[in-house]
Order: sequence, then structure tokens, then C-alpha cells
Amino acid sequence: LERENEEKQKYETEEAVVKAVTENIKVEVPSGMIETEVENMIKDIETRLSYQGIKFDQYLQMLGKTMEEMKKEYEPQAEEAVKTRLMLEAVIKAEKIEEIDEKIKEMAKNYGKENDEAFLQNENVRNYIEEGIKSEKAVDFLVKNAKMK
Repeated sequence: LERENEEKQKYETEEAVVKAVTENIKVEVPSGMIETEVENMIKDIETRLSYQGIKFDQYLQMLGKTMEEMKKEYEPQAEEAVKTRLMLEAVIKAEKIEEIDEKIKEMAKNYGKENDEAFLQNENVRNYIEEGIKSEKAVDFLVKNAKMK
């Protein structure tokens, strides 16, 4: 329970810091990026609904909404997600965050693939790990440098 509470506290702190930094960013987010993010959110909802045997059209009918209303509803959340991603990318670039090979080796060991050269050199695995590490380090940087009230 203690570890769970510590993890929850860490997550809440990270979320608050990222939100505070993002709120203070004055950037014009291109509408195309927002539209793409909304589309991704809708696809995610469709996927989750399909696991429950519900079609997206049925879901919209249950809500009494059109696709356009749904998209409009998600625009503010999508804009925040894009702003957060752009902010983290800027922090990653400014802080030159890199340490991929160690994480790939750790992941390979966890999956029993430590001697699998194809896995260790797989570009998709490298990109996935790289993005995860960079985001994690960027958030850590922000939390460490945040002025908490």
C-alpha cells in the first residue's frame, strides 16, 4: 500500500507539473494536429468499444450525438494533448535526453530475448523505448525544476 501511495503521489505530482507548464505555454497549435489527435482519440474509443461488442455508431446513438458533435467535444482535450507533446519534445531536445541501449537490454532480458540480435536491433523497439525514456526523463526534469506551492 505504501508503494502504491508513493506511485500515486508521484503520478499526481508529474501530472500537476506537466499541466502547469503546459498551461503557461503560449503556442498556436495547428488545427491539423488537433484534428489528427481527435481522430486518434475516436479510434481509441472505437477499439475499446469493439472489445465490448459495441459499434461506434451504436455508441453515438446511445449518447444521442453525431460524429461531428463528438469530435467537437474532444477538441479541447486534443489540443491539450498536442501542447503537452510539443512541450515534452522541446524539453527532450533542450536536455539532450538519451540512454536507449540500456533500456533495450533490460527489456530484452525481461522478455527472455537478451541474445536475440534481431530484437536488440529492431527499429520499432528502439523507437518505442526511446520515446518512453525521453518522455519519462522530460517529466522528471520538469518535476525536479518545478517550484511547488
